[in-house]
Amino acid sequence: MKNSLYCFMTGEGPPVFLIHGLTNSGRSWKHQVSFLVRSGFRVFVPDLPGHGVSPKALEPISVDFIAKQVLQVANEHNVDSFYICGISLGGMVALNMAILEPDRIKKVVVSNTFSSFVNRESHKMLTSWKSQFCKPGGTLARLNESWPYLLKGSFRKSPEGLATYQSWHALASETDGRSLVNVVDGMIGFDIENKLNSILSPVTFVLGEADCISDLETNNRIASKLGGEVFIDTIRFSRHLTNVDSPQAFNDCLLNALR
Repeated sequence: MKNSLYCFMTGEGPPVFLIHGLTNSGRSWKHQVSFLVRSGFRVFVPDLPGHGVSPKALEPISVDFIAKQVLQVANEHNVDSFYICGISLGGMVALNMAILEPDRIKKVVVSNTFSSFVNRESHKMLTSWKSQFCKPGGTLARLNESWPYLLKGSFRKSPEGLATYQSWHALASETDGRSLVNVVDGMIGFDIENKLNSILSPVTFVLGEADCISDLETNNRIASKLGGEVFIDTIRFSRHLTNVDSPQAFNDCLLNALR
């Protein structure tokens, strides 16, 4: 069956998949897409289920299911091996892909991500998100509540930051909250802690120093359990969406990781 995920593709050269985070879309990678194309890469940017212009998630879907859908995009375009970069939920998907098909993944880049959502604090956080998404205007409320934690202050106050907020406000207003509930339901119980040592591809972490959603300790713990080479770059003052609030520094780290 043909994959239903929407995926934007551009450029020529070695393939790179860019995987966005929860409530966002492939448009959040705009600074990385143009940069990677200029650097000689072919870029694949899927909208995950329930996000962007991909179909709604009509039932709970696991991170493993999402990873298999992205792998199917690669299959449909005859991409045998590739690089992958994911942030937050996208990082979870990227690590899951490296577990599912390690021989196909050349290198992995993850930013501000997680390897487990099984403890009480995680369950409380995800449950609160679900509750918010269920309410009228919940996706907009979630954006407004999380905005200060997603991006550093200097970016939020800049013309680029204000334009980004307007764009994401429009996206949130069109996003189906019930669909996001099904994505979050699939995140509850996510746990690949005991499988991390099977990831033998080189993995680079590009971390926001001031991220309070997925902090440095969380990502360093993930890094310590991986089976292959690990590299860690930390970007000062950056928060959860490091690729957005510090694009130049992120791009430098990303290109260095892919070469």
